[in-house]
Amino acid sequence: MNLDGAWSGGAGGGIGTHIYRLGLRWNLSGKIDVNRRLELINGVENIGDLRRNGLRLDLEYYRGDVFDVTMSGRVYWSKIKYSLNHELNQNYVTGRVTTHISGYVRNNWLLDVSFHYRIHDRDIFEVNQNIGLLDLSLSRFLLRGRGNIQLEIHDLLNQNHGIIFTNGATYIQEARTESLGRYLILKFTYKPRLL
Repeated sequence: MNLDGAWSGGAGGGIGTHIYRLGLRWNLSGKIDVNRRLELINGVENIGDLRRNGLRLDLEYYRGDVFDVTMSGRVYWSKIKYSLNHELNQNYVTGRVTTHISGYVRNNWLLDVSFHYRIHDRDIFEVNQNIGLLDLSLSRFLLRGRGNIQLEIHDLLNQNHGIIFTNGATYIQEARTESLGRYLILKFTYKPRLL
């Protein structure tokens, strides 16, 4: 049975600018989400207070048409309190670091490297649940720019699986997803001349 009095709210903001002399752009943003949920458990009112604070930093560096680097870091602090069962109260931190590098090799081949690293709190998740995903791509235009050949290697570290942790007023849910592991793709695309 749901009860009256549940509410949620959030606020956020950010700041950022270009540093033209260095070819650098940065953005810093933060947000706060607060939820209060009320439900009956065996006829007794349970109040669930859920708070999540997030901070994100983005950096972008460009050097003309030669190469570019983007980096992003995110961290989230979650605090969950229950009025009926204090043993289920939780405080945990999760985060993510992302790096993407793109540049030309000898002005012919375009190399893309992407790395994503997800960090899970050891107090909630198993010690070995931090996940690193590394993707590589090498491509080149052919046939006067009409054709493109591309070699992609996904999940080079073979760690691709997901963890989602959800808290509600009357439940705690952990979902794990096993995904396709390391694989390779060779692609060729061609754009025909239009008449």
